[in-house]
Amino acid sequence: MAYVDKEYYENIFGGESIDEPEFNMLARAASDLCNAIVTVPIKTVTDNIKRAVCYQIELLHRQGGIDAISGLALSAPGVTEKVGDVSYSNAPHSAGTARIYSFGGLPVSPIAYALLRAEGLTSRVVIGGDEPV
Repeated sequence: MAYVDKEYYENIFGGESIDEPEFNMLARAASDLCNAIVTVPIKTVTDNIKRAVCYQIELLHRQGGIDAISGLALSAPGVTEKVGDVSYSNAPHSAGTARIYSFGGLPVSPIAYALLRAEGLTSRVVIGGDEPV
């Protein structure tokens, strides 16, 4: 299930226009990717989560759209830091290149990750029963 629809993405977030079939695939993939990188399950979809998904949609679209979610995304040089399945390239870059987070070979928007972290969803916690300990 996608956390945002095309209307939210274009009219509230202000994202660039993407044709409907591609948008639907990218929105599902972006939502799935956000679910995959959090360490605490997303139970309530907040504005930060919606914006994180929108930033992720934009990154996937700019990294090749459908190709990006098929594992053919453009890549940044060298992943040098990794925490669990989330990695970060801190290789030198210029204005023409960007530092890229990745998860399982898929690019992850740094601002999407920051928004999920702001929600407390990327914290390492021990879960006992239904409540974090």
